[in-house]
Amino acid sequence: MKTFLVNCTQKHVQHGRIESIGCIDITTNTEVRLTEADAIHQIEAKLASFIVRDAKGHEAVLEVEERDGRKFLITKRDHFVTDNLGALPECASKPIVVPPPYRPVAPARSHGVHGNWELL
Repeated sequence: MKTFLVNCTQKHVQHGRIESIGCIDITTNTEVRLTEADAIHQIEAKLASFIVRDAKGHEAVLEVEERDGRKFLITKRDHFVTDNLGALPECASKPIVVPPPYRPVAPARSHGVHGNWELL
């Protein structure tokens, strides 16, 4: 099971609820951005765990809670008030880099390796 350190959140502009979380994979140290639905799925399927660390080093585990038929992320309750998603900074918006699709290209006839070259 992977473990992610949550370091920022992206909230819905109008409603203020979490839309996505920014994380760092602890084993590979790579940055990942997940939607709330993706994070919920990974927690429920036991594919990953997520922790939140405050400035003092206190850690809390993310859990899934359901109210009124809607699932959302919360931090596991403990005696530290600051261990929550609301205390995390807003994720900086980064441009999403999508590699171009692979398109095989046939070499031009003039670049053939085994071509028949005739002298004019």
